Amino acid sequence: MWFQDPESPGALYGPDTVLGIDTVSSDVRELYAYENLEQLACGYPTKVLLLPESMGSTGATVYHGSLYYRSRQSPTLLRYDLVAENIVRLVYFVQRGEIYMILRRIVT
Repeated sequence: MWFQDPESPGALYGPDTVLGIDTVSSDVRELYAYENLEQLACGYPTKVLLLPESMGSTGATVYHGSLYYRSRQSPTLLRYDLVAENIVRLVYFVQRGEIYMILRRIVT
């Protein structure tokens, strides 16, 4: 699974940067950064980031310099800052109907 940030805020991860995750493993924690699509096709990442918590599903996205994903161990939505390389926000959600409102609060 790969992503491009439509609202990339900085030079470290620019608009051409491609981020990829190998979702075949049962413990998905590595996020691969590629300079562009050509580098992704060659399979040589510029950087490999180790996520502090395993990803729980393929339901993830990148927006405005952060990776948003669900923790494997709990119903927690995590916001991982790509530049600081750490979790900057945790949100615990109770039911599926609340997801849209939670995402609006995290992004703003």
